Amino acid sequence: MILCPGATPPHGHYAHATVHDGTVYVSGILGNGAGVAGVPPPIEAQAAYCLDQIALILAEAGSALDHVLKLSVHVADLGDWPRIDALCGQRFGAHRPARIVVPCADGLRLGSRVEMDAIAACVTDAG
Repeated sequence: MILCPGATPPHGHYAHATVHDGTVYVSGILGNGAGVAGVPPPIEAQAAYCLDQIALILAEAGSALDHVLKLSVHVADLGDWPRIDALCGQRFGAHRPARIVVPCADGLRLGSRVEMDAIAACVTDAG
């Protein structure tokens, strides 16, 4: 079980991530944590927040963004996808993890416009 002191605390009965057999599984991160109460942040800020939180959690687990094997992205509005994809391209650079994009027409929890989770290879034994 990974609980990352630098990441937003979990709001339920789950850990930031778990590590099993050299693989780290990061829980879903909602993008609305990037905002101020009552003011939804723009999609770029929400996506950046998700990736920043995932990077923190991966570091705590002995991994990094360049070891992500699969990234799952849930979006409330598929029209936001080109901007999210551009940010992923900037953050991942030449590294291209497997990925899924899931449109969520009914929306996401707490008004978030994006949620991401990741599966990555561990490079050190932290968990």
